[in-house]
Amino acid sequence: MSQNIKNTLYRFVTLRTAELIDDQKKSEGYVAYPSDPVDSTILYASKTAGTTEDKIAAINTAVDAYQLAYPKLDDLKAIFTGFADFAKWLTANRKTLTADEVDQKVIPLGGDSVTPSQLFNIWDDLHHNILTHGSPYVRDLLLSYIVADFFLKEYQLRERSDASYRALAQSRVVVDKDIFIKADETTTIVQKSLAQSAVIKETDIAVALEQNEQLATVLNELEYAEQIYLRETQKAQEAYQKTYDAAVKLAYDNATVVERVVTDPDTGETKVVKEYENLVLPEYDFTPNNELEDTNVVNLLSATTVSYLDTLKNSALIDTLDEARQLIQKDIDKNLKTIGDYTDLGTKQVNVLGTTLQVKSASSANPFGFTCRSISLVGSDTYTIILTISLPDASYDVSSMIYHLNFADTTNNTNGTFRQSKFDNRINLSLYNGVVIDKATSGFNGEITFANGAKYSFNITGFDVNQTHSGTLSLISGSEETPDEFEAPTGFGIQRLGIADYRKVEQEVCCYVPGEVSHIENVMAREYKEKSTRRLRRQEDTLTSSREQESERLTESVSTGRFEMNQEIASIMAQDQSIAASTGVSYNNQGFGLSANASYANNTSKEESNIQAISEAKELTERALDRVVQKVREERVTKVIEEYEENSSHGFDNRKGDKHVSGVYRWIDKIYNNRILNYGKRLMYEFMVPEPAAFHDLAVQFKGENDEEVLVRPVDPRTASGSFRMRSYKDITDNALAHWSGVYNVPIQSKARELKVSDSFSVTGTSYVSAHNYPGASNFSMQIPEGYKAVTAYIDAGYTFIPNRIEQSYATIAVGDKSFTKSGFKWDEKRTFTLNGVENELAVSVIGSDVGGIRVNVVARCVITDSADQQWKIEAFNAIIDAYEEKLAVYEEKANAQKSVQKEALKTNPLFYRQIEKTVLRKNCITYLLGNENLGLDFLSDREDIKSIRANTTSTSLDSYAAKVKFFEQAFEWDIMNYQFYPFYWGTKENWASRYTLENDDLLFKAFLQSGMARVVVTVRPGFEEMVNWYLATGQI
Repeated sequence: MSQNIKNTLYRFVTLRTAELIDDQKKSEGYVAYPSDPVDSTILYASKTAGTTEDKIAAINTAVDAYQLAYPKLDDLKAIFTGFADFAKWLTANRKTLTADEVDQKVIPLGGDSVTPSQLFNIWDDLHHNILTHGSPYVRDLLLSYIVADFFLKEYQLRERSDASYRALAQSRVVVDKDIFIKADETTTIVQKSLAQSAVIKETDIAVALEQNEQLATVLNELEYAEQIYLRETQKAQEAYQKTYDAAVKLAYDNATVVERVVTDPDTGETKVVKEYENLVLPEYDFTPNNELEDTNVVNLLSATTVSYLDTLKNSALIDTLDEARQLIQKDIDKNLKTIGDYTDLGTKQVNVLGTTLQVKSASSANPFGFTCRSISLVGSDTYTIILTISLPDASYDVSSMIYHLNFADTTNNTNGTFRQSKFDNRINLSLYNGVVIDKATSGFNGEITFANGAKYSFNITGFDVNQTHSGTLSLISGSEETPDEFEAPTGFGIQRLGIADYRKVEQEVCCYVPGEVSHIENVMAREYKEKSTRRLRRQEDTLTSSREQESERLTESVSTGRFEMNQEIASIMAQDQSIAASTGVSYNNQGFGLSANASYANNTSKEESNIQAISEAKELTERALDRVVQKVREERVTKVIEEYEENSSHGFDNRKGDKHVSGVYRWIDKIYNNRILNYGKRLMYEFMVPEPAAFHDLAVQFKGENDEEVLVRPVDPRTASGSFRMRSYKDITDNALAHWSGVYNVPIQSKARELKVSDSFSVTGTSYVSAHNYPGASNFSMQIPEGYKAVTAYIDAGYTFIPNRIEQSYATIAVGDKSFTKSGFKWDEKRTFTLNGVENELAVSVIGSDVGGIRVNVVARCVITDSADQQWKIEAFNAIIDAYEEKLAVYEEKANAQKSVQKEALKTNPLFYRQIEKTVLRKNCITYLLGNENLGLDFLSDREDIKSIRANTTSTSLDSYAAKVKFFEQAFEWDIMNYQFYPFYWGTKENWASRYTLENDDLLFKAFLQSGMARVVVTVRPGFEEMVNWYLATGQI
C-alpha cells in the first residue's frame, strides 16, 4: 500500500486561559486543612494577628516554639508502617493505577489510616517544614500521607473506575496562603557606582571652577590694590622728596662757601671747586607703609580677600602683595589640572562580542541624583556650597530655588541666590556665594523649581562642610503625573497564562478528479487533421576589441648669459700748512716796549678720477619637438551560431470513419486533505520586564569605563556643551584651555600673563677728579621681551662719594618716563614706579655731580600685550582644532574598520543579536523567580591566585545553589521563548531622549535597546509543571 506524502503547512499555538473551578470540583480534587485553624498552632498565629508585620512576627514565634511530631523520615515510616507503603505506592502509580489494583492494596490495610490528631500533626509538620525549608524528602512523604488519607476516605464515595480513582489519586494539597505573608517591600534607590563616580568627578570639576572664580576675584583685587599702593607710595615719596630737597638746599644756603683751585696731578689741569663748611645735611628718612597693612589697600579689598590674605600671612609668611599673587596663581594652576584630568573625553564606543556598541553616559543611570560639597578659601569660615545634579537630559534649567542651612543651635540661614553652569546632563549650582559658617550645622534642605514647572526637594541631615553628601531629589509636583489607582496584576510582573496547545496543520493528497475543460478537438467524418509545430533557436555572439596609443615628447631649452663690469677710481689729496710766530716785550711806568710777529701759510690740493665700464650679453634659445603618434587597432570577431530545431506533428485520421469525432480535454484537479494535529501541551508563564536593555547598557558602560580598546569619539570644542565651549579663539579661557589641551594632549607653548625681567647698570670714575666729580650723564637700555609691556619698575639705586672736603653731591636716576634725584654724601634708595606700558626697550639714564660711582638695578614687571595675547589665543585655538580633527580622523578610521568586521561577522552569524536578547531576557526572568540577592553567588576560593583557585566544595550552600541552577535552567524551555518589545515611552521618562535616538542596523536589536517594556512568554518543560507551581507557591525546590 502506497503511503501518501504529508506536508506541514504551518504551526500555531492555541492558549487556554485558566478557568475557575466550582466548589464541587474543588472538594473532589483538592485537599485542605481538615479542621478549623484554631487546631493548628502555626495557622492560628497567622489568622489572629492584625497587620502584616504582626502576622510575620506571630508566625515566626509559633514556628520557633513548635516541636516536630515526626522530626525524621524514619519516624514517619516507623509509626505508619502499612499506611506508609500504600502512600508511596499511590504517589508512584497515581496516573496508571486501576480499580482492581486499588482494591488489592486497600483491603490488606483493613481501614488502617491516620487518626485525626496524627493528621493535625502531619499538617503542622508540613507547615513547619515549608517555612523552615526543611528536608524535601520528609516534605514529600508528608504530602503523600495527606493525599493517601484523603484517598482512603473518598474512594468508596466515587465511581468505581480507573479514571475516577486516578483523578482522586492526583488530588492537590492546598496550603493556606496566610503562612506565606511577606513583608512590605520598600524601594530604595541605590546609586550605581559608575554614576556616582561620574557625579563625584563632575563635582570636583565644579568645585575647581568655583575655586578658580573665587581665586581670580581675589587675584584681580590684589592686582588693583597693588597698583593703587604703588601709585600712592610714589606720590608720597615724591612729596617727601620735594620737602627733603628743600631742606638740603636750605642746608647748603646756610653753609659757608669756600672756593679753592684743584690741580690734577696726571694732566696738570686746574679747576676751581666750591667747598662748604659747617654743612649739616638732613637725614633721608622715608619709609613706605607696609603694603599688607596699608589702610588704603585694605579698604580696597573685600572681606573674603582680607581673610584669605591674613591666612597667607600666617601660613606662608608672605610680606608683599606680589608673593600673595604668586601663591594664588599656583592654586589656580592646580585646579586647572583637576579640570583637565576629570573631564570626559567624548562619546565612547566599545566592541562587545565583535560588534560596536555606544556607551551610554553614566549620568543618566540615576536621574535627579545630587552631590553636595562646601568650599571655602584657605583658612576662611566663608563658604560656597556646590550642588551638582544629574538630570535626564540637557533641556533642564533651574528657574528658582529656596534653601535653608540649619545650625545646631536651632538658628538657620535662608537664601535663594544661585549661579548655574551646565555640562552634558548635569547642572552645577553655586549657592550662597559666601556664607559665614562659624558654628556647628545640623542640616541643609531646600526646594528647586525647574523651567518646565517641576518642583523637587532635597534634604541632607547631618550636614557637614568638610564632607561630601549625596542623595536623590524628591518630586513635589510638576512634570510627572500620578496615575489613577488600579488593581495591580498578581505575581509582581509574573503571570501564569494557562495551557498552550502546540498544533500544526498537515496536508496530504486525497484523490484526483476531472476539472475544467482545457481543449475540445472536432474531427469530421472522412477527414484527416494534422498539426505540425516547429521550434527554432539561434544564437550569435560578436566580440570586438580596439586599442589606440599616442605619445608626444617636447623638449625646450633656453639659455641666457650676461656679463657686466663697472669700475670707478677717484683720488683726492689736499694739504694745508700754516705757521705763525709772535713775540713781545713791555715795561710799565712808561718804559720801553718791543713787539715782533711772523706768519706763513701753505695749501696743496690734488684730485684724480678713472671710470671704466664693460658690458656683455649672450642669449641662446633651443627648442626641440618630438611627437610620435602610434595607433594600433585590433579587431577580433567571434561568431557562435547555435541552432536548435524541434519538429512535432500531431494528426487525427478519420478518413475511414463515417461519423464525426469530438474529443474533450480536461484539467486534473488534486484534492488535498488537511487536518490539525496536537503535538504537545505547555504551561506558559508571562514576564513583564521594564527596560529590558538596562543590564546590557550598564554592562557596556562598565566595559567602556575599563576597556583599553574602547573607541572614544572626540568632542568638537566648537560645539561642546558647558563652560568649556570654544566657538572661536575669543572664547579661550584658562579653564577651557587646560581642559582641551589635556583632552587632546596638545603641547601648547604657555604664554605667561606677566613676567619680570631685570638688569643692572653702573658708572665709575677713572681719575681723581672724575672719581670725585662724576662727568655728566650716561644712558642705558633694558630689553623688554617681545609681546610684553612694562607696567611697573622696581628700582634699587645708589652712589658712593669719597670726599676730600665738603662738596655738593647729587644724582638723578630716570627709568622710562619716571625719575628721582638724591643728594648727600652717600645713599641707597629703593623706588617703585608705575609705567605706561613700555614695549621693546626700557630706557635707563643717570646724571650726577661729585659722585664717585653710581649703580642702578631695575626689575620690570611686564604684562602681555593685547595683540600678542590675541595672536597666542589664535595659535592655541588652531592647535586644539587641528588635534581634534586628527583624533576624529583616527576615530573614524577605527570605527569604519570595526563596522566592516561587524558586517562580516553578522553575515556568518545572523543570530548574533538574538543571542544577546535571549541571554539578557533570560537573566531578567530568572531574577524575577529567584531574586537578585540569590543570584550570582561566589563559590570560588583564592580567586586571585592562579595556582590556588578552586571551587569552594566545603560550603554547605553549594548543593542548594546547584539545585537552583539546575531547576531554573531545565524547568523552562528558554530556547523557544517568545518575546515582544514595546516602545520607549513605556519606560521612565528620564530615558526617553537617550533611547529614542539610539541607532543600530538590526531593527529587532534596535527595538530591544529602545524598549521601555518587554513581554516575555516562557513555556515550562513537560514534567516540571508541578515543581514550578510548587516553587511559585512556596519558594521551595
